Amino acid sequence: MSTIIRFIITHISTFLILIVTVLIGYWLYSEGQRSEDIKWRQKWTQRDLRDVQRQAQQEAAERQKEKNYQQSIEKVNQNARTQLTAARAEAADANAAISRLQRTLRELRQRQPSNSTGADSTTAGKRQTGTDTRILLARMLAESVERNRALAAYADQIRLRGLACERAYDALMDTGTPHFRTVTRFKNNNPTAQ
Repeated sequence: MSTIIRFIITHISTFLILIVTVLIGYWLYSEGQRSEDIKWRQKWTQRDLRDVQRQAQQEAAERQKEKNYQQSIEKVNQNARTQLTAARAEAADANAAISRLQRTLRELRQRQPSNSTGADSTTAGKRQTGTDTRILLARMLAESVERNRALAAYADQIRLRGLACERAYDALMDTGTPHFRTVTRFKNNNPTAQ
C-alpha cells in the first residue's frame, strides 16, 4: 500500500493540475455555450419582434383597404339613394300628370250629352255608339297608364339597383382586394365557366 500512497503523493500535483484543467475546461465550455444561447435568444427575439411589426403593418394596410372599400360602397349606396329619390320624385310628377288626365277623362264622360227623347233615333244611336267608344277608349287608356306607371316604377328600381351593384363591384375591384381578383381571374380564364 505504501507504493500506492507514494505514487499518489508524487503524482498528486499532476492529478490536481489535471482535475483543475478539466474543471476549468468544463467551465469555459459551459460559459461559451451559455453565451451562444444568449446570442441566439437575442437573434430570435429580434426576429420575432420584426415578424410582429410586419404583421401589424400588414393588418393596418388591410384595415385601410377595408375602410376604403367600405367608404366606396357607402358612396355607391348614397348615390343610389339619391337617384332613387330623384326617380321617385319623377314618378310622383308622372302620377300627378296621370291624375290630371284621369280627372279630365272623367269630366269628359260626365259632360257627354244624354239621349234626348225628342231626338231622331238614328242620331241618338250614332251618338250612343260614339260615346261608348270614347268611354271604352278612355278606360283602356286609364288602365294602360296605370300598368305603365307600375312597370316604370319597377324598371327604375331594378335599373338603379343594378347600377349600384355594378358600381360596388367596380369599387371592390379598384380597392385591390386580392380574393375577388383571384375569383374574377379564375372565372375569366376558366373555359368551363360560361
